[in-house]
Amino acid sequence: MGLAGFLLAILVGLVAGQEGLSNGKAKNGLIGYGIRLYEPACAHACWDTIAYMTNCTTDMSISRFLNPDVAGPLRNSSKENEVEQATYCNAQYEPYLQTLAWCIHQECQDESELDLERFWWNEGPGKDNSSIETYSQLWARVKDTQMRPIDEHSTLNYTATVPHDQWKPSYDNIVTLVRIEITHERYALILFLSCALIPIGLSLLRFLPWPAAFVSRFHAHVIDPPLIGYRQNELIGQVFMMPTRGQALFITYIWLINIILSGTGYWFLPGSYWFKNDTHQTLTHVANRFGMLSFANIPLLILFAGRNNVLLWLTNWPRTTFLMMHRWIAVICMLEAVAHTFMFFYAYSVSWYAMTMSVLVTQGYWLWGAAGTIGLLVLVVTAVQPLRRRAYEIFVFIHIVVSIIVLAGCYQHVVLRYGRQRGFETWVYVALAIWGFDRALRLVRALRRGVKKAYISPVDADYMRVDIPGVSARGHVYLHFPTVSKWRIWESHPFSVAGSSCHNTNKHGYTLDLDKADATPIGYAVSTPTHMAASWDKHMVASWDSPPVVQRKAGVTLFIKKQKGLTAQLGALNTGDVGIPVMMEGSYNEEVTFMQENHLEPTPDYQNIICFAGGVGITGVLPFLDKFGGLTSHGSKRLFWTVRSMPLVYAVEDMLGAYAGAQGSERRWGDIDVSISFGRFSIRSALQEHLDSVSGGSIVVVCGPANMADQVRMLVTTMAANPERKNTPLKLVVESFAW
Repeated sequence: MGLAGFLLAILVGLVAGQEGLSNGKAKNGLIGYGIRLYEPACAHACWDTIAYMTNCTTDMSISRFLNPDVAGPLRNSSKENEVEQATYCNAQYEPYLQTLAWCIHQECQDESELDLERFWWNEGPGKDNSSIETYSQLWARVKDTQMRPIDEHSTLNYTATVPHDQWKPSYDNIVTLVRIEITHERYALILFLSCALIPIGLSLLRFLPWPAAFVSRFHAHVIDPPLIGYRQNELIGQVFMMPTRGQALFITYIWLINIILSGTGYWFLPGSYWFKNDTHQTLTHVANRFGMLSFANIPLLILFAGRNNVLLWLTNWPRTTFLMMHRWIAVICMLEAVAHTFMFFYAYSVSWYAMTMSVLVTQGYWLWGAAGTIGLLVLVVTAVQPLRRRAYEIFVFIHIVVSIIVLAGCYQHVVLRYGRQRGFETWVYVALAIWGFDRALRLVRALRRGVKKAYISPVDADYMRVDIPGVSARGHVYLHFPTVSKWRIWESHPFSVAGSSCHNTNKHGYTLDLDKADATPIGYAVSTPTHMAASWDKHMVASWDSPPVVQRKAGVTLFIKKQKGLTAQLGALNTGDVGIPVMMEGSYNEEVTFMQENHLEPTPDYQNIICFAGGVGITGVLPFLDKFGGLTSHGSKRLFWTVRSMPLVYAVEDMLGAYAGAQGSERRWGDIDVSISFGRFSIRSALQEHLDSVSGGSIVVVCGPANMADQVRMLVTTMAANPERKNTPLKLVVESFAW
């Protein structure tokens, strides 16, 4: 299940264990959407007007609607017993009950008796003392009692009437508060639902009968190019990844909707006695809005980051796009949490609570909230590209642990502050449900195959081959090596499946024959095209001896480039016939949903496919070439592959069963025309020559280094935007796994 699953289980236990901490019956839903806050307002206004005028309490200046000790008892507060005793005392104090009942009778003429009785027992004095009379019994008995107007400066030891002008300020404050709280939740729902549903709606547009030429030009102008400049996959300043124009449009929407929803929909009550001044009132409501929007962004964060993101099943957006949205939403969520924290601290420090830092930091709800905010800061800072790429294993560990702390902090923050009365914790439940679903599905994907054997053999100094018999997969898989990762049970790494094989070859590794390294490639003069010649004739060519064949079950083959971390450890192994245990999670590919756009099959509009691969990026394009069948008499399949050494070429050809002793740059793998080069070659010339030689539209796929992907992206978008290509549209597919 991994570290994330274990910590999630602890968090769920923590949530379940808080059931006894709710002040009153827990409410389900959100304010205005399943939770009725302070209804009926007229009755709550009566209660608020007289709540602190009895022998039970001494502080008459603080409304129960804003005081943390009244709105939701602090579990570690020294005032807890005092508050609970005061509540129970009021519930059995006859003058208080009679005054409250008469006020409700006077001011709630438009409310049904059933609603008033519900208030009396669920939220009023009956909640704390079930032995008292009903509301109807009390007001019927008190109507014949001699009463006098209430004196707010004296103790309430008689049955009193509450003048309308004394009741009205409380009523106005309650109505305003409820209206704002409902707006907070409505805006949070708008944010969450719009960001989740817009990708689905936009993806459905592709099913309309748009002309292929129009779609090609639209993508060339609006969707595929980088927002600024020409680099998209290649990092700018080693930190920033430039979004495409299509991604930038949705990122802009996310920023705008957060800014608009945080700055509109407020109602203020000038001179409200609940606040020290109007500035304090404004800070309180705006801080609450920031907090609510930050809460709504947390489920989005987790949804967009998931491997089993349901939006991947319902849209044609690639996971790299959702990961980019995940990073931008994380920044917004963090900024909103920071704004919420600092605005509330300032509001408290200047409010009539006279809370100083030394007092505030002792409150449980404040400490947990601060932990959540700091956790979001840590997540954003430690997820920058350089740190993530250089220390991926550490990044994953920090990300999982701190994410659990953030969720726990958010949950404890609102439950300790309000109990389970306002439904703020619902957003944490949604986030947990999304994360739990993703983790459970990961576990199912990994366990359904059980533990298999991985056979690792070196290809050359830079690459290795991994064969896993007895499984089938396509696209991306995540591998966990228990004997290599050892105690890091949460660690699994993504790899692209190159293809399937029925046996494991290269028991001893692919090696260069240095005695023949300077030999001129056979057939070089007639087989090497002009755009490849410069790179081919400068490199040695390896001889090839077919390695011993060890027959095994059919399975999958991966080619992995040795880097740091896990791949470096794997590269040091040569398992031979022994193998090492491996668990494979997957596969993840476009076939997970019919909505994905990477279903690359020939159509009357797109009859050709041309692929560019760099190094081990060949594993990303082979599945597309393999699947691109049908209409072969009218279309073509072309592969341009740049490599640093021949052993990788021989290893791939051996896996495909395509090796026939060829030594030149031009190969034929079944119905695929292959051009192989060493180092850089003219992508522009290769692309232009191919497009000039075919008829109809073409799909261009690229998987390789960032600079290669960016170059292909710019060339394809430039060519597709050319009006002269209206009869030969182009479609771009960039197969990358950008973290």
